[in-house]
Amino acid sequence: MRNRFKKIISTVLALVLSGTMLISAPISVRADSSIVDKAITWAMKIANDNSHGYSQVNRWGPDYDCSSFIIQAFKNAGADIDTSKVSYTGNMRSYFTTHGFIWIPWSQIGDKSKLIRGDILLCEGVHTELYIGNGQLVGAHTDYGYPQPGDQTGKEISVTSYYYSSSQPWGGVLRYSGNVASNSCDCSTSYAGTYVVNTDDSSLIMRSGHGTGYSIITTIPEATEVKVTKGNGSWAHVEWNGYSGYCSMEYLKKKYNNPKGTIDSISGGVGSVDVRGWAFDSDDISTSIYIDVYIGGPAGSGVPCHTIVANGYRPDVNKVYSVGDNHGYSEKIYTDYTGLQSVYVYAINIGGGENVFLGTKQVNIEENTEITDGWHEESGSKYYYENGNKITGWKKIDNKWYYFENNGILQNSKWIKTSNKWYYVDGSGVMQTAKWLKLNDKWYYVDGNGVMQTGWQKLSNKWYYFNTSGVMQLSKWLYINNKWYHLDANGVMETSKWISGTYYVKANGTMAVSEWVDNGKYYVDADGKWVKGAKK
Repeated sequence: MRNRFKKIISTVLALVLSGTMLISAPISVRADSSIVDKAITWAMKIANDNSHGYSQVNRWGPDYDCSSFIIQAFKNAGADIDTSKVSYTGNMRSYFTTHGFIWIPWSQIGDKSKLIRGDILLCEGVHTELYIGNGQLVGAHTDYGYPQPGDQTGKEISVTSYYYSSSQPWGGVLRYSGNVASNSCDCSTSYAGTYVVNTDDSSLIMRSGHGTGYSIITTIPEATEVKVTKGNGSWAHVEWNGYSGYCSMEYLKKKYNNPKGTIDSISGGVGSVDVRGWAFDSDDISTSIYIDVYIGGPAGSGVPCHTIVANGYRPDVNKVYSVGDNHGYSEKIYTDYTGLQSVYVYAINIGGGENVFLGTKQVNIEENTEITDGWHEESGSKYYYENGNKITGWKKIDNKWYYFENNGILQNSKWIKTSNKWYYVDGSGVMQTAKWLKLNDKWYYVDGNGVMQTGWQKLSNKWYYFNTSGVMQLSKWLYINNKWYHLDANGVMETSKWISGTYYVKANGTMAVSEWVDNGKYYVDADGKWVKGAKK
């Protein structure tokens, strides 16, 4: 259904029809409601209980398939869900959008950065998952060849990292809103920017509120540029030609900018090339962009790429463009190329634009006949020489630890295993110490000696649990040494509180069983469940 101003019928009729053809969305989105919290808690408990597995035959408990798992999670959480009327991924969208959820097309989501906790990712007729935050999904997947009841592998119903499949793409997101109507848009400025109307030769309606029930202010022609100040993935607040109102984001395409920059100078030296200039991307002026330099040929010709960062002090650039003082680059690049060589420089785009070719210059590079101690770059790899020899293994240089392979090449952006302990070196090759690391949407912690931590760790007076791979666990129950513990969405062990209104974890984090809790006011049974009405 398209929200378009049809030119082939009368103006009045077109406006009436267009008002009914927009995606209908409840007005107030409250994704962090107690409904969402309860749904996620139930889903995580099922995923961590191997008595529940995957089945398309017995799919409403104790086993579930992908759709019944999500449907049951929100029904148990108290959402207005009737399982006799919604049963699979093919009718979830039509049912959920009339029972407290809005539909956001994937064209307005794009990737996990626009997802919020509690979003239902849906490939209609195929599959669905529940987004629980921190780049993770929970869902029912397959029986992995074990049709018997329960989870035989620990993976049938489980938590996975966010993924997108081109063969089974997400069509959109069902986001919980409740049924509260108001004219206040729960919008984010993360959607702000310049957009282009994309309605296939028709006009886009602007309304007084973010819903089809609001009055029409005006229409905006196809291919017109408009300013979006905020949005929620389904609707956007738009300013255009003196008008201000709401438009469907289904027909707005964000306009991205390409980087802007220049080369001040390129000069050759002894075994090196010096490059200097500035560059920035107006899509995100707070972020320093990368500059790729190729010696001996352009990008794609097979010569090594030397990447530097445009984060140097350049107040002159800020004076002209008002983008901040730190967008300059000035770097000496070591190379084993000699003689007359062409140097090509590119500014690397942030967001949806394209990389920009800044220019090229031919320079003379003199051969370096001496191998001096210190850092050297050869064919795109970095080495460190000492007494004329390449260093291998761990080496402390300028109070930082680096790791070199047996061939002397500096290692970077990877885990290094030494003496059965794991260490991480960053993009510059520096070993990381006493810090949190977020890698591939998973959190790790390395101690003051750089060693990756596992098991229980007390950090900043809070307890966290890391599995044997070093990954911090979150939003789940843990069964350790015959005790149950619960971790919140940030991975922190919860204490002295009720979980899902049913289970109680004590001051030491263990789930209470067969005892009075919460200052002796309530009783929980042998399974840890609150016994309503229990008396001493």
